[in-house]
Amino acid sequence: MKATILPIAVSTLLLATASCSVVDPNQDYGYDSSESIAVVTVKRSPADTVYLQLTDDITVYPLEEIKYTGRKRVLCELSIIRERTGSFDYTAHVHWIEPIEEGVVTSENPASVSEGIDILNNWMTGVEDGYLTLRYAAWWGVATNILHKFTIVTGQDPEDPYSLILHHDASGDRKDTFSEALICFDINSLPDTDGQYVPLTLKWTRPDGTLATHTFEFKTRK
Repeated sequence: MKATILPIAVSTLLLATASCSVVDPNQDYGYDSSESIAVVTVKRSPADTVYLQLTDDITVYPLEEIKYTGRKRVLCELSIIRERTGSFDYTAHVHWIEPIEEGVVTSENPASVSEGIDILNNWMTGVEDGYLTLRYAAWWGVATNILHKFTIVTGQDPEDPYSLILHHDASGDRKDTFSEALICFDINSLPDTDGQYVPLTLKWTRPDGTLATHTFEFKTRK
């Protein structure tokens, strides 16, 4: 699946650290607080209420109606209201929502050679609610509209089930521009962590051909 290209050209970057949210739960938000952009999961409760999962532990009730077509990871702009609604931690005005493209998770190695990308040191990069979300930079062809395929490969380390390999297949696309994009993976099929956080290691190939790794904290989505 081809990720949406964001119109920002970047130089090569390395991932160092990543935060999971731009919303501070300790901040005293007013009725119409400053607008914040966040990566969230759109979900539906057992009572058939559509809501947003902001972090592993924080839920948000949207004042605007959100069409539910299944659980999905999205980028959205919120104005948080420090007010509990029913069982939800906060209430928010939702100004816009943009779905994030979802890559494939498999235990089978792709046949093609993985082409280099850089995972960016950006607040969008992180693990929350059983999803691995990555802001990255890669080479793209201008106006080629060629499908890039992104795959997380599991089960390659028999001693560590939480060791993942990111594979990128550019499908022969040209290298006209090195630009940012966003992709997510539902990794909740990994072994259950029983409510605990465990180290999750991601490995990928950089544009210069070297291998890069980064460790996140992962907890199974319930």
